[in-house]
Amino acid sequence: MALHVLPDELLLLVLQQLESTADLAKVALCSRHIHDLALPPPYSRFSDEGGALLRTPLFLSTVVRRPDLAKYVQKFSIKAQKFSLLAPGSFDENWYGIEAVLKRVCEDENRLRRWYHDLHHSIDAIIALALLLLPNI
Repeated sequence: MALHVLPDELLLLVLQQLESTADLAKVALCSRHIHDLALPPPYSRFSDEGGALLRTPLFLSTVVRRPDLAKYVQKFSIKAQKFSLLAPGSFDENWYGIEAVLKRVCEDENRLRRWYHDLHHSIDAIIALALLLLPNI
């Protein structure tokens, strides 16, 4: 019997047994249906506990590119005890997506540009962007 013809309940049990996100990603490539079942678990929680926020810009950039993933995130945890300036341009490749999000709350272009600049210098700006992007946290 092919994996994709199993009932959803059994497929979910199989997917829950996979221990790594890499394995989950490989199984998700089997079919669109399995992909749709496998997608929520890896995005249900995000944690960047290393202290330097190395993963956070990448995660937020992914959510900017794929806003449909934001609905799955229910827990967002970061620890920025060693936070220093992020590399200039950490968010540049996704500027247009971030700009669209920030325009919802920024009244003018100067404030928008200042907030974008602050994303590289301030943990508060990063947390504020996460709150705008992730409706379920």
